[in-house]
Amino acid sequence: MSSVSSSAAVFLALVLALFAGGKKASPSALSSRSSSRYALNSVLALVRPRIDIDDTSIGNLVTNTPRPFDHHDVEARIKKASMAFGALRDRFFGSRDVPERLKGKVYAGGVLAVLLYGCESWCLTAASIRRLSSWHNKRVREMCRVTMCQTYVHRITSKSLQQRTGVFELQHYLASRTLLWAGHVARMPKSRLPKRLLLSWVRTPRVAGGQEITFGRSLERHLEHFDLPTTFTEWATLAQDRAAWHKLVTHPPFAIGKPFVRRPRGDTR
Repeated sequence: MSSVSSSAAVFLALVLALFAGGKKASPSALSSRSSSRYALNSVLALVRPRIDIDDTSIGNLVTNTPRPFDHHDVEARIKKASMAFGALRDRFFGSRDVPERLKGKVYAGGVLAVLLYGCESWCLTAASIRRLSSWHNKRVREMCRVTMCQTYVHRITSKSLQQRTGVFELQHYLASRTLLWAGHVARMPKSRLPKRLLLSWVRTPRVAGGQEITFGRSLERHLEHFDLPTTFTEWATLAQDRAAWHKLVTHPPFAIGKPFVRRPRGDTR
């Protein structure tokens, strides 16, 4: 971690206190770390010197530069998810005898949970989303035992493979997880730090040229994915009903239909 000014050092001490640091933290402490991650990133962006906190106990990197931070975090999550998928590739995900719907359920509940850990506060660029989607689509093809060459020759679409496994596109899971967390923040009282930071802004003019991706712009993109209003007063009102909000942001993009039944070996019908 680079050297910082005295004021930044004081603030960093407060941040570390919020983290309740140490590898012997309780599960409740780890939950508070994850829930406060966006708040810490937003506040750290106000500190001019670069601040990096590598918390290996939860696998996250907190910094005041959102774009490099999310890029490195995405690569770290892909590496960990690849290890989780590879541990079951030969005997489970790549097996012909395991039903594809069962593969999809294990993948969604295990591998995707590793891949998208902490994604509720990510500010992803188009390049990062393509990187995640490419990795996700490749894993779906492996579960269906379909190669890239076969998709070109036989015109196999990604949607057909998703219907076979019951796994949707990655954007659906990103948007769903982020909006579930945003709805939780919207239901918080205004005195809570995450709620205050969600409704705050910086009184400085924009820099010339293209603007970096922000959490607000990412949130609007996720709201548009589910055809929800992008104005805070509108979607926050919908989020007050927890059950209804959960149903809105977890609605599947399409019906997966009946399970795909693979013909037995040697069947020429």
